[in-house]
Amino acid sequence: MEEQNRQEADSDTTESDHVLTPASSPNPWLIGTDLLQARKRIRWGFGAGLAAATINFIVIMSTYFVGDSGVEGVVQPSRGEFIFVLVEAGLVAALGVGVLKRSRAMAAALLGYQLISKSALFGLALAGLGPGNLNPVSLVLNLVFAYLFFQGLRGVLTWHYLTHPDYPARAPESQFHEEREGTPGEGTDP
Repeated sequence: MEEQNRQEADSDTTESDHVLTPASSPNPWLIGTDLLQARKRIRWGFGAGLAAATINFIVIMSTYFVGDSGVEGVVQPSRGEFIFVLVEAGLVAALGVGVLKRSRAMAAALLGYQLISKSALFGLALAGLGPGNLNPVSLVLNLVFAYLFFQGLRGVLTWHYLTHPDYPARAPESQFHEEREGTPGEGTDP
C-alpha cells in the first residue's frame, strides 16, 4: 500500500512542475524566471561595482596628487579623506566581485552601501555640513549605479532561486533506493 502511494506521489511530480513561470515566481518584480537574464544582471552588477570603484579611485588620485593646481572648485583632500576613499573603492570592488561570485549577502551589501552612503553624502551637502557633491551629473551617475546594483541583486536572487530548488519532502536517499524489509545484518537463518 505504501509503495503504491509513493509511486502515485512520484508520478504527480513531472518535469513541468520544475518550470518557473512568472505566475509561480514568489516575487515577480524581484526574482525573475530566466537563468540567462539572471547571469546578465549579475554581470551588470559586477561591472557597475568595478566602474564605481575605478571612478572613485581615479577621482581621488587625480585630486590628491594634482593638489591646488589653480583650477576653481578643485581642492586637495586631506590624508584622511584620501585613505577613506581608497578604502571605499576597495570595498566597492570587493563587493562587486562578491556579486560575480553570486553571493546574496555581497549583492545586498553593495546596494545597501550605495544607497546609505550616497544618501548621507547628498543629505549632508544639502544641509551644507559635509563634502557631498550636488552636481547633477554626479546625482544621475549615482542613480544609475544604484539601479545596476539592484539589477545585480535581482540576478543573484534569481540565480539562487532557479538553481537551488527546495528539498523534497522525503529524504533524498529514499528516492534512489528501494526500502528493504528488516534491518541491515538481519537475514533469514538457514
